[in-house]
Amino acid sequence: PNDPNGRAKNGALLGGLAGAVLGGTSDGGDRVAKAVVGGVIGAAVGGAIGSTLDQQAAELRGSLNSNISVTNNGQYLIVNMPQDLLFATAFAPFELGMATAALFVMAMLLLASALFTFLLEVRIATVALRIGAGTPALKS
Repeated sequence: PNDPNGRAKNGALLGGLAGAVLGGTSDGGDRVAKAVVGGVIGAAVGGAIGSTLDQQAAELRGSLNSNISVTNNGQYLIVNMPQDLLFATAFAPFELGMATAALFVMAMLLLASALFTFLLEVRIATVALRIGAGTPALKS
């Protein structure tokens, strides 16, 4: 899985197989020759695409911090990072828990006051428009 040329090898193999199958099943003259030509062309194209992907992966690994590692599992990538890079609290010289709790409480109070204000506006609008029980029917 961590082969630096793994994508190029897999691309060449799969491209060669696909090209050989397509060349061998095509209509016309010598199917063996067409399978060989298709396999060579498919392997070249698949290897070129895989090589490009390998180069991109190498550039990504080179641009990352030395504390970050990338592992290719074949189906997916595993990116390992130290906790210091993931959480801002690791860099803060003070505890952020109280500040976060205070901001949360303030946000909930503002949300509750916004709901109260909205309900008050709805009540004022319904009284002004005389919507509800006892409202006379509109004449057309």
